[in-house]
Amino acid sequence: MVAQFPVEITTPAKTLTPQIKIDVRTFNEGIARSSEPGMQRDYRMCAVDIVINNVNKNLAVATFSRIFAYAQSLANNDINPTANTNLSAVETGANLLQAKPNTGIILSIDSTESISVCALTLSISNLRLDYMDEYFNSTLTYLTNAIASDLNP
Repeated sequence: MVAQFPVEITTPAKTLTPQIKIDVRTFNEGIARSSEPGMQRDYRMCAVDIVINNVNKNLAVATFSRIFAYAQSLANNDINPTANTNLSAVETGANLLQAKPNTGIILSIDSTESISVCALTLSISNLRLDYMDEYFNSTLTYLTNAIASDLNP
């Protein structure tokens, strides 16, 4: 009789082809100034939906950064209405309540296979374009920390 040792079962690595879906919609919206009741100024707003699946965890931060930059360029492109509406800085006394986006962020990290993969679902509505860069930077910082800590917010 030949001695048999336990056979190590290996599972095949997940396919590393990311699935990415980006939807960016822009629109103009009149926002009343709190310092001048009844006066409205048009601001360029956007809604962004990003769904990313199957991204190698080690590449996730760089991938998310490139996708945010791409979404921002889509929001600022010439196809969208009234380009450069918000060239000036945000004015004092503007109503910022509508400037804060309604968001949903779901980040999951699957470490059950030999290669950990990340999935991200990000949904933003009613974000002023002049806040988009700041918002994406803070979101990417949050995601970077979450990925580094294997959090699933």
